[in-house]
Amino acid sequence: MSFLRLTTIHPMLVHFTIGALPVLVVAYLVAAVRRDDRWTFVGDVATVTTALITIVTFLFGLVSNFALDWPGGLATWRWGHLALGAFSTVLLCAFAAFRLVRRKHLHSIAGFETVGTSAFIALCIFATGWIGGEVLVYRSGMAVAAAGNGALAPPTSNAAPNPHDVGGAMHDVRSSWAEADATMASMIVTEPDDASFAQVADDAARIETVAQWMQGEGTKHVHKDADVFADLSRKLEASATDLEHAARAKDIRRSTDALGAIGSSCAECHARMRWRRPAQETARL
Repeated sequence: MSFLRLTTIHPMLVHFTIGALPVLVVAYLVAAVRRDDRWTFVGDVATVTTALITIVTFLFGLVSNFALDWPGGLATWRWGHLALGAFSTVLLCAFAAFRLVRRKHLHSIAGFETVGTSAFIALCIFATGWIGGEVLVYRSGMAVAAAGNGALAPPTSNAAPNPHDVGGAMHDVRSSWAEADATMASMIVTEPDDASFAQVADDAARIETVAQWMQGEGTKHVHKDADVFADLSRKLEASATDLEHAARAKDIRRSTDALGAIGSSCAECHARMRWRRPAQETARL
């Protein structure tokens, strides 16, 4: 997979805008209290710089808005985010232009009206950021694959080296499984396609490789029940192999079943090796 996607540039750039807002608000507040032109200059520089960054951020926001596939239930949040983002960008740019014009006059020291304006703009941008970050990205997963499935991030390469310990193996399995799950969900909601099946097959192959490592080298990192760990790892490998074959065959039903079997294998292993639940609960898996 690519290390950088056009749809993820906007979520990356927005942090620069949000991070600069406290600087300009605080600078104008200190300038207004102290009647200090140097602090006013700091605020003006921060405002103009933030406005330039925000223009680029908004343009890439348009890219994300029209390049992503949006579920119908997110329409209100999607267009609300876009409208508030456009309003905030225009407001910030107009404020930056006003401050540049004011700097040509001798009495350019920021007053409390400048503080109030900058604070209002900051609130608008924070509201825009909340919708984008909390609702669209964190809760809905737009532009971010596998974030809601326990993975820190999807794997950057299916040709990654073998893990160094069991924790690393768990991370590799979790991220590959989560990406496959997200890809399968996308195909079920929209329509199966060759590229998505290929991605699922690659993720399954990565899980197979890690499961093989767990059966051999991985048992050396288990303090006890190494035989049980190896047996459960073989079950995981078998489920991953079924998923790879189903995905290569472009069979959406078999792929869905095999993906569920991987989740069941993980749950059984964790119940017996990590959670330490009563035997009767484990037997149900």
